[in-house]
Amino acid sequence: MRSKVPNKITSEHVDEIVNLVETIVCMIVDNAETVTITPTVSENKTGMIIEINVDPDDMPFLLGRDGQNIGAIDRLTRAACARLGVDCHVNVLERHDMTERRTDG
Repeated sequence: MRSKVPNKITSEHVDEIVNLVETIVCMIVDNAETVTITPTVSENKTGMIIEINVDPDDMPFLLGRDGQNIGAIDRLTRAACARLGVDCHVNVLERHDMTERRTDG
């Protein structure tokens, strides 16, 4: 039985989850070269947010009908993270979100 105490996220965990998400997303979009996956680890290192950005033309492929594709990606990512003992959420960034982020940093 797994412990209820969350594990600390390691760089290996982050790499594994990013590779998982990137592999899935790149297989369902037309412009795989424009896919960016950005992980953000929580301050206490027990959770992370995975942000996905794709070409605007690929957004329907990423989201799927009624959000089924992104929902499945989120569930698979959460399942993989749960196996590692960490919490994870997947967010899709829209084009204007990325523009704002670049100008802030």
